[in-house]
Amino acid sequence: MVCHRILLARAHRIGYVQCMFDRFVFVKLKDEWANDDGIAEVIAESRRVLPAIPGVLRARAGRPADAHAGKGWDVCLVLGFATLEAIESYRVHPDHQTFLDEFLGPRVEAKRVWNFESEELSSSKEQR
Repeated sequence: MVCHRILLARAHRIGYVQCMFDRFVFVKLKDEWANDDGIAEVIAESRRVLPAIPGVLRARAGRPADAHAGKGWDVCLVLGFATLEAIESYRVHPDHQTFLDEFLGPRVEAKRVWNFESEELSSSKEQR
């Protein structure tokens, strides 16, 4: 696993990351925030703060695309990292802690977080 992490870090430095770690964060907002304006505010603040935290290679935020997803969650954040260690550094970073404590925390009813090792999949166009 150590060699794998070294290769990932080296690939990231040269601008080519084939395998990385994605952190999926699903958020259910409190009733007073679970509306279009509240969701938009959470997404906007997430887009403003999270990509600037060291170690974050990519960051995406969005709302449920269908009614089934909307029954359980209001916002999904997907953050990409080169290593699990980068995720841990992100988690304890002061800007992330401030975001959680002062902004997101007071708005959250429930939150679930999972980390996955992921690989880029080539599209059918790239395979031709």
